[in-house]
Amino acid sequence: MKKIKRFFCFVGNLMPPPLNKYLYYFSGVKFENLKKTWIGANCYFDNYDPSLITIESGVCISFRVTIITHFDPTNSIDNPKIKKFSKSVSLKKKMFYWR
Repeated sequence: MKKIKRFFCFVGNLMPPPLNKYLYYFSGVKFENLKKTWIGANCYFDNYDPSLITIESGVCISFRVTIITHFDPTNSIDNPKIKKFSKSVSLKKKMFYWR
């Protein structure tokens, strides 16, 4: 099931608005009110764990915004200063995000 949700998020990254937000919703992104949210074209939502992203009502996300929820250094990096982690991302009411 998690692979299917990650696939929906990946496809949502490629779709134009307003189709993209519905695919993000199916991937597990939490929306307070899907109809009162705008996500622009060519946005990238991290598909590592889309359920870590919460978007409240009235949020407008512009063109080419990237939302990352995790960092996972590869084994090729010796002693990275930042260790592997994942955190939730919340976009609050009536906020506008742009590149």
